[in-house]
Formats: sequence, C-alpha cells, structure tokens
Amino acid sequence: MKEIQSEEAPNDNELKLLKNAKFWRERLKLDSWGKYPFIFLYILHIIDLFLTYDFISNFTNYLLDMMLITTILFAVYIVKKIKYSFQDLMIKNSSIFKSEESFRYYNSYLIEKYRTKKEFYIPIILYLIWFSISFTNNFEFIFTDTYGIQNPDLVFLGHILRIGAYTIWYTVTFVWILVVGSTLIIFITTFICINKLGSKEYPLKVTYEDLKIGAFEQIGKFIISLSIPAILIGTFFSIIGLTFIFFVRNFFYGYTMLGVSLFITIIFAFLLYKNTIHIHEAIVSYKTKLKQRLIKQIQKLSFKERNVSEINEEYMIYSTIYNLHDYYERVDNINDWPFNPTSLKKLFITFSSSVLPFFLSFIGIA
Repeated sequence: MKEIQSEEAPNDNELKLLKNAKFWRERLKLDSWGKYPFIFLYILHIIDLFLTYDFISNFTNYLLDMMLITTILFAVYIVKKIKYSFQDLMIKNSSIFKSEESFRYYNSYLIEKYRTKKEFYIPIILYLIWFSISFTNNFEFIFTDTYGIQNPDLVFLGHILRIGAYTIWYTVTFVWILVVGSTLIIFITTFICINKLGSKEYPLKVTYEDLKIGAFEQIGKFIISLSIPAILIGTFFSIIGLTFIFFVRNFFYGYTMLGVSLFITIIFAFLLYKNTIHIHEAIVSYKTKLKQRLIKQIQKLSFKERNVSEINEEYMIYSTIYNLHDYYERVDNINDWPFNPTSLKKLFITFSSSVLPFFLSFIGIA
C-alpha cells in the first residue's frame, strides 16, 4: 500500500475516525456495558409477552415480536461490521485510487458523511411522533383498565400491571426504533459512500497488481458481507409470512411480510449492481486500454524488419509475442466485476432462499 506523504494527508486520528465515531452503540454505552443491555432488553420483552398475550389466542403477536428481536440482532451485527471494516478496507487498498489526492478527498468525504448525528436523532424524533400518537389514543385504556381483575381489593394491582405492560412495550419499541432506524441510516450512508468509488469525483486507478491480489474483490466481498445478512432478514420475513399463511391463516400479515421480503431482495439486487458499476467500468476501461497496448506491441514486433538468418533474434521475438499473448489472456480472464465465484455462489443461494417462500405462498392460497 502506498504511503501518503502529502502535507494535506489525513493524520492517524482522522484515518481512524470511524473507529472512534459515536454510533448509537457508543451513545447508549452498549460497548462498555457489554452484552447485558440486550439480555436485559430480552428479559423485559419476555415479561411483556407474558403480561400482555396469551400464546394460543395471540400467536400472531408472538410472530411479530420474534421479528422485532431478530431485526435488533441484525442491526447490532451490521453496525459493528461497518464500523470496524469499511474505512480500514479503504486505507488498506488506497492504491486503487487514481492519486493520493483522490484518496484524501474520499477519506474526507467519509469523515463528513459519518460525522453527522442524524442516525441518532432521526429515529428519536420518529419515536416521539409515534409515542405521542399511540399514548394519546391509548391514554384512557392505560390508566383505567384493570387487567381483567374484578376484585375491588386488587383493582390497583390490575392498574399497575397494565401500566407496567405498556411501559415495557414503549421501552422495547423505543430501543427497536432507535437501533433499527439508526442502523438503516448508517447502512444507507455506507452504500452511498461505496457508490461514489470510481465516480468522477473519486476516480480509481486499476492496475494488474491490484486485480491479481484482489483489492477490488475485497470491496465486492465487503458489499456482499453486508448484503447477505440483510437478505437473510428478508428470508426470515418470508418464513414468518409463510407461517401466517399456512398456520395462522392470516393472509394480510402473511403477504405483507412476503412483500417486505421481496422488496428487500429487489432493493439489494439493485444496490449490488449500482454500487459496483463504477468499479466495473474502471476495470473494463483498464482492460480495454491494456489490450490495445498489447496488440500494438505484438503488431510492432510482428512487422519488425529483421534478418531471418539471425535465429536467436527470431526466437526472442516470437517468445516475446507469446508472452504478450499469454499476458493478454490472463488479463482477459480476470472478472470485470469485483466479485469472486465463491461470493457470488453465496449470494445466489441467499437470493434463492429469499424468493422461494414467495412462490411457496401460493400453495397456501390453494
């Protein structure tokens, strides 16, 4: 990797900005507390389930709550992966940029994008809007319902149970909106940053060395490593949707979940193409120009005037032409897209698992 020696080059603190960026994990002190906040959240949620639902008659609510917990775990995984991987990947592969200046500009762009606190404040604002509407609509029920307790001496206990159940529900919902909403914003921001790679503002310099060592494939693997968990969430929604259709016989919830799953799959299929098109174009442009140069060299050697009696020179010329042809073939065999076959296979299996439940759902209608 090239060393950046310009006076304007970012210092170590700037290069490690993403490691020190205060995403919601740090703002909620989750990293310093370890796994305990999520264990506490899960216990709260289980208590809420037992206080609020009856398993047999409210199986629908259990499925929805299962979806809630799963999406929180997904959000925790994604934010940790983005935070510790993305900018490190760019620093390690800084040689793919057209110039040191391009890399500095791109790093500054990343810093600017991740410096914003919108990923923390927007979900809180959305929660406050939702909470005000929900609390207003349920105010009378929350403070007057006795939880089915008819005994006058125990009515106060019913009030406490109902208020407690709603308090837990609002707490769990707050964490869900904050965590999942923040993660979605970080996720979208990251894909926007990846999409800028190879654009006119941040041009790339493709070399045979970078292609062979897999510098571009590493970017492709990073994109796929983010996409596969998201598509798996879509697959999970599909399974929940099938459960609604086959067992609960609730077609509205079932096809809503399947629709969300299909939407996620289509969006990520589009993002995979959109976020690698500039890299693809840069690789194709490099390969085309390199081939043209090699062909010109071959033609120059082929038509070179020489004395046929000079056997050694003749042999060296043909050997050089052969090596140029071999080099041409090796360059041509390199994938134009920043994905290796193994990653593509994983992606195909994941896509298939996400789409398959949608087709199976029609059996449920029949």
